[in-house]
Amino acid sequence: MPSDVTETLGEADLRKILLADVYRHYGRHLTNTAPEPCRRVKQPSTRE
Repeated sequence: MPSDVTETLGEADLRKILLADVYRHYGRHLTNTAPEPCRRVKQPSTRE
């Protein structure tokens, strides 16, 4: 990913992309290990 692409995207768009990746990653973990309460505590904003 070239640097000029990140400049044109802007911080908000980059944040959305990063959040989408994180959400997908943690969503997979939460569905696999839903009964674990410690994982839910670490991800308080997944329902919002």
